[in-house]
Amino acid sequence: MKKIVLVIVMISISGLLAAQEIHKVAKAKEEVLAVTADSVKNWYVTGSGNLAFSQAAFSNWAAGGENSVGLTAFFNMKTNYKKGKHEWGNTIDLGYGFQFLGNKGNTRFTKTNDKLELTSAYGYQISKDEKWRMDGFKTRKVQSLYED
Repeated sequence: MKKIVLVIVMISISGLLAAQEIHKVAKAKEEVLAVTADSVKNWYVTGSGNLAFSQAAFSNWAAGGENSVGLTAFFNMKTNYKKGKHEWGNTIDLGYGFQFLGNKGNTRFTKTNDKLELTSAYGYQISKDEKWRMDGFKTRKVQSLYED
């Protein structure tokens, strides 16, 4: 009896987790299609980037700790196309970060961020009164580099 109850609880929890992922996908789709095109141009392009450097140095520190130097970069770009009944939105998120830990003779490399995420959504307005619409959505997540 305990095993049956445990299985039912585990299935319920996995259903909740899947529901959260569905909400994330729906939110990402809305964000991709929310950016509107210029009235003159059919394409709308925007992007942003970030580069961060960090350093920690410990000398005669009683509590211990390791020296570290790190670098993190992030880039985001959105391109949206809208013309007539057609809409097509794309996003790309790139991120990579690393740090070197340790002292001069004992330094090791550690990856801190590694992200490549592509999202594309296409929409077609079926009816003239904008009540019926057909959408397709695809996302791809990749980890570009692996640590040894």
